[in-house]
Amino acid sequence: MQILDIKLIRTLAASLVLGAVVSACDDVTGTSAAMDVQLSITREVRGAEATSILPFTPQVTVKPGEIDIFGNIRTPTPCWTLASAANESGQTITFTLTARPTNAELCTQVITVRDYSAAIQNVKSGTYTVRVLQQIETVDREPVELLKTTVTVP
Repeated sequence: MQILDIKLIRTLAASLVLGAVVSACDDVTGTSAAMDVQLSITREVRGAEATSILPFTPQVTVKPGEIDIFGNIRTPTPCWTLASAANESGQTITFTLTARPTNAELCTQVITVRDYSAAIQNVKSGTYTVRVLQQIETVDREPVELLKTTVTVP
């Protein structure tokens, strides 16, 4: 039986620990890839009419190479911009719609509801969990999950 050098043992142990830490980080963060999204505002309603529109759960449809999301978002005034992003991590696609206030000096103080459609493009065929998140900056600290569903893209 050979006796191993203490330096060699320490080096091997450090390599194993470092490898475990790197693997754990990869598992936690995963690999996430940004996806192409086309966002369109299909309708905007302001004022009294907007206050009577109830928020609805987003709807998700699929077609070859594409996942389409339809929803609405309510902002305190019309002076908010909308931004969208989609990321793929494994078999999960996360769509996030973010509303941000503009720096408009003057803005009509009326509630605004915007209907939107978003097309996530260049999606490979397969079965995915789709998460739809929404965040109204200055109100929501973190995005709020509105929908989690499973779809199959042909």
